[in-house]
Amino acid sequence: MRRLISGLLSLLMLSACGGSTESPIPPAPVYYEVALQLPQYRPLQSPGGIVLVPRSEFEAMRVGARGLALVHALEREEYYAFDLACPVEPYPWVRLELSGLELRCPKCESHFDILSGTGRPTSGIARSPLRRYRAVRLEGQAKLLITN
Repeated sequence: MRRLISGLLSLLMLSACGGSTESPIPPAPVYYEVALQLPQYRPLQSPGGIVLVPRSEFEAMRVGARGLALVHALEREEYYAFDLACPVEPYPWVRLELSGLELRCPKCESHFDILSGTGRPTSGIARSPLRRYRAVRLEGQAKLLITN
C-alpha cells in the first residue's frame, strides 16, 4: 500500500511540473458569426486555414479577451477558436500574432500550436495552453458560429 501511495504521489508531482492543461486566461464573452464566403474568411474554407479576428466589427459580437484565432483543422472538417491573449503576458496591450502556422507572443516570444486544436506551447517560456473556445460549429455550408 505504501508503494502505491508513493507511486501516485510521484506521478502527481511529475505531471504538475510539465505545465498546465488549462489556460490561466479566464473565459471572456464570445459570440462571433463568420460568413465563409466573405474574402477575409476564405482561408477557412481550406484545411489548415487560419484567420485572426483582433476585434469585432459589430457591437453585438464579442471576440473574447484579445480577439480570436479561427482555425480549420488539417485532417477533419473541424474548426477551432483560440483567444489571442498570451497565458504568460495577459496584458491588454499584448496580442498574439500569426507566425507561419503558429501563434507567437511578441513580448515573451512563446509559440503555440493551433493546427492540432490544443493551443499548447511549442517554444518559449509559456507552460500553459491558449484559451480555446469549444463551441465552434459549422451551420450549413457557409456560416461558422463561435460561442461560449
